[in-house]
Amino acid sequence: MLKNKNVLVAAIICLGLSNANTAFGRNVGVVLSKIDDAQSAVTQNKNAVANFEQGTNLYKQGDLKGAEAAFLKAIELEPNFVQAYIGLANSLDEQGKPQEAIAIYKKAISLDPKDSVVYLNLGLTLAKLNQLEAAIAQYKKALSLEPNYADAHYYLANVLYAQQKPAEAVAEYTAAIRLNPKNPVAYNALGNALYA
Repeated sequence: MLKNKNVLVAAIICLGLSNANTAFGRNVGVVLSKIDDAQSAVTQNKNAVANFEQGTNLYKQGDLKGAEAAFLKAIELEPNFVQAYIGLANSLDEQGKPQEAIAIYKKAISLDPKDSVVYLNLGLTLAKLNQLEAAIAQYKKALSLEPNYADAHYYLANVLYAQQKPAEAVAEYTAAIRLNPKNPVAYNALGNALYA
């Protein structure tokens, strides 16, 4: 039974992580709209934004090398473009370069320590590396900045469940569902956590 339970935990984490970096792709409009006044130069640099949008489209199409190049060009044109760093790190992570991705996420955090999306994505990479405590810290940081961040609650719950903390996982899955009731994966994970 224990072996089956471990397989179930691994399956839940993998299912969550298979959609993990879609947290970046799904919210491209939100990402662009979150560029605050401190980065207003980014929105004025149309070439940087165009390269960012190209990188986003290539990422969604699965052209990770092309996305990487586009995000690098956006950063070259606008060195403080935090969202381009996030896109670059996501592209690197998806190419199997998690250490490089972590370094880029940390650079993004140094540029904007109040961007919850960076912490979420860093947490996803750390979770894939089985650095669960470090991932939890990143998810909690994202939630401290944005308490109603459904994805952060969901991925935090996945890691808590993997650590065999079903009661804590249930609380986080419940929060994720309350904030995003159209996420069927969260309902499934909640059911598994309740069963545990």
